[in-house]
Amino acid sequence: HEYEEIRWGLNMTLIGDGHWSSFMDVDDIKNIVDRMNKKVNFKVMCNDNETLATMYEEERQNLMVALPKACHKVGISIGSKELNDPGLVTLNDAPMDEVRRRNEPKLTQKARILKELVLTLIRQNKQVIVMIPPHGETRLEVHTQWEEILLSKLRDIRFPSIKILNMAQIMKGTRSECNSNSEYLDMWLKPHPRPRQ
Repeated sequence: HEYEEIRWGLNMTLIGDGHWSSFMDVDDIKNIVDRMNKKVNFKVMCNDNETLATMYEEERQNLMVALPKACHKVGISIGSKELNDPGLVTLNDAPMDEVRRRNEPKLTQKARILKELVLTLIRQNKQVIVMIPPHGETRLEVHTQWEEILLSKLRDIRFPSIKILNMAQIMKGTRSECNSNSEYLDMWLKPHPRPRQ
């Protein structure tokens, strides 16, 4: 029975920024990940400081992350560190229309590079899951525009070659389950999760 429950992670590797490392923050989840590593070759290979520039060499169309040979599925999370780029402006710097206008070329370039990375993996016969990281309380305008641009850029790559896990949408779908905005944000963004009961 356990194999059936974890088979979704068969020969799967998670790469990108630190969102995936949250699997290792809670002991019972870490134990599941460790068992999955042994039984279905499930790997978490992420780095809190990972950016597109450290993951993908655009000029040579080369993935700079050494995926395991048996890897058939790749989950990519990019955005948390990438969107803290000091070249991106926020509402602290300018009004919303100017923020969007000034950030659009930079975010479009980042989305284009991520799309090239995805297409490179697909050409290597990999299934790809792109996770759009959740929005936090800061730089919301940047995250929202990134989500819009990235979804637009990836829309011509069809399932089953790509799957998109949009954490912002998943989070919004649970808002009604909480009594307040702070409870909602704590549920999703609290830095130190409590162990499951």
